[in-house]
Amino acid sequence: GQRDRASASRLVQVLLEGGVEVHRARSDFRADEVPYDQGAYVVLMEQSFRSWAKDILEPQAYPDIREFEGGPPIQPYDVAGWTLPLQMGVEAVKVTRHFEVELERVTERPADAIRLPRNPAYGYGFSHSENDGFILTNRLMAEGFDVYWSSESIIEEGRSLPAGTVIVPVRQSNLDGAIESASSGLDLELFGLRRAPHISSYHLRPVRLGIYQPWTASMHEGWSRWLLETYEFPFRNIRNEELRAGNLQARFDVIYIPDIWAEGILKGREKGSVPPEFAEGIGHEGLSHLKDFVESGGTLICMDSSSDLLTGTFGLPVTNVLNDVSRRDFYCPGSILAAEYNTEHPVAYGMTEKSIAFFARSPAFKIIPNFKIEADAVAVYPSRHLLKSGFLLGEGKLAEKVAVVDVSLGGGHVVLIGFDAINRAQAHATYKILFNAILYGTAETVRLGR
Repeated sequence: GQRDRASASRLVQVLLEGGVEVHRARSDFRADEVPYDQGAYVVLMEQSFRSWAKDILEPQAYPDIREFEGGPPIQPYDVAGWTLPLQMGVEAVKVTRHFEVELERVTERPADAIRLPRNPAYGYGFSHSENDGFILTNRLMAEGFDVYWSSESIIEEGRSLPAGTVIVPVRQSNLDGAIESASSGLDLELFGLRRAPHISSYHLRPVRLGIYQPWTASMHEGWSRWLLETYEFPFRNIRNEELRAGNLQARFDVIYIPDIWAEGILKGREKGSVPPEFAEGIGHEGLSHLKDFVESGGTLICMDSSSDLLTGTFGLPVTNVLNDVSRRDFYCPGSILAAEYNTEHPVAYGMTEKSIAFFARSPAFKIIPNFKIEADAVAVYPSRHLLKSGFLLGEGKLAEKVAVVDVSLGGGHVVLIGFDAINRAQAHATYKILFNAILYGTAETVRLGR
């Protein structure tokens, strides 16, 4: 019953690599009056690595410890909340009472299992909720096949398929063999479409993607590269000098700036502290070229703290409400928060309406009405009960603020992701926010079924 089977099996792999015993149920069973199917994973707490399993699987309640009475919170060594099922979008249920079921020990991560329909009349489809679908999409596009996202829900043989459903029409030669080959090693279920859905859709195009890489070391930039390589997004790095040179639209469709301190992006390393070729940042010249890039039709994606590079520039109708807020009044040093997603927006396709955001000293946005520039809230924080794992001081500062925003500027888009949507390659639940934003950058609106 998991929305993303591959993420669930990867969580099992993490537990196994940490020495935790994992079992699977040989039959259906009930625990705490909740029914479970045969094959459900079970982690028994009577085992040597019980404490580590609980630490990984259960929410953290980080204590409120102050530097002095009435002072700001003491900063944790690292983060305050890391619960993997929440980050990975995997449903894990704590069982408190004895139950009966026959179990078998799992000794390795379950094998990937691609499920393909036979001879679909119109095309293949698959859910946007499964991250492995992005690998299949990228492999098919690399071989020249057309891939679409539905921008409306579809009714197929009584089954309702949500907006964002991925569609690959069979009218393309050699597709059947390519689908079978490209899906190798993926845990993904494809279904057949019998007839053409007469709907609006996004036709995906190969993306010329650039990732900003500073001369100041950035762990997040490294994690970004690793993740995009893993999910087979082609890209190349952009250095400061290339941004300062301009004419970016001739080489890129989408530019992604990872979670890097905004002032560090602008200024870089101080002159004289390193050889000249490694000094300085993109400067205001590079920032101006990025604006030209967007207005010419490009998509610029900023994640977490790099969003501050743009909230005060470009004339965007977006402000960071946490600028200059004292740590006495608001503090979230790395916690898992609740977030609500507009699943009708392409950047949030495949998300559930209620999901998470990994927030670590991150920005939060307010959209200022501007009739000349359109800005859409893709995700917002709820009005209360924001904390799911970790520590949060000053919940009211975040309540009903925007977490992800898509701004139309000239012929292009600026997508600001106001939290760490990848978090050290742990936040599987929100990977698709970044992946969607990248593919959305070159998608063309068309009508399927004509």
